[in-house]
Amino acid sequence: MMKKITLIVTLLFLLTGCIFQENTEEFRKLSDSFDQYQLNDINDDARFESLLETITYQATISALKLEIRVYTALGILIETRFLSGFIFAENQDFYYVMTDLSSTEVESPYELWIQVTDYKNETYRGYLVTRSLDLGLSAIRFAKDPLKTLKVPTFAENLPYVGEPVFLIGYVNRTLNGVRMGLVSSYEDLLNGNRMLSTTIPTDQYASGALLLNIHGNIIGIQIGHSNGYSEALDVNQIKLMIDDIII
Repeated sequence: MMKKITLIVTLLFLLTGCIFQENTEEFRKLSDSFDQYQLNDINDDARFESLLETITYQATISALKLEIRVYTALGILIETRFLSGFIFAENQDFYYVMTDLSSTEVESPYELWIQVTDYKNETYRGYLVTRSLDLGLSAIRFAKDPLKTLKVPTFAENLPYVGEPVFLIGYVNRTLNGVRMGLVSSYEDLLNGNRMLSTTIPTDQYASGALLLNIHGNIIGIQIGHSNGYSEALDVNQIKLMIDDIII
């Protein structure tokens, strides 16, 4: 019950925070719907519990911690990187993990060693599948264990409006399956036709590659950086394009 009260207070505080608000009829209608959401949906126990279950249970089964070690050709460790990733696809033999491109950047003749950690703190050996300079994303795969079931989350059909609540799940603040909450504060159009989301979610470098979710628990983006301590993400369409580039 205390957790519920804390989250409600947090949401109310965030929704009344200082972010840019459009002075349009569409935005005013959206604002009214948020008021109703706060008064009815969140305070309804069944709906609130469903929201928590979706965000903290279903989505975290796909969230991962990545440890990437950089070795020289002689096998000397020169750097270890910790960050986030999430399962975005699967086939009969492998799970496929999405993460930020910069995490896998390495110059020849250096080599990468990748370890994937799931929500149960169990580890797997990961292998780099591809890197996309255009999309700013990397894909990693690891072999399925028939005794362990992980999850591919659902992708959102539409991006949230500015001002909508969103969740970030990843290795935030060095916490496995760390969950943070905030609002979409703005969008920036990218050259490839997709968009960059700026949010009010507090974050750090370890959350690079973390998944961004709407209030229905669907993926709307992936964190690829932060500005003034707040999460910035590529939209879900970038992720879908990355999937199209990979033979699953």
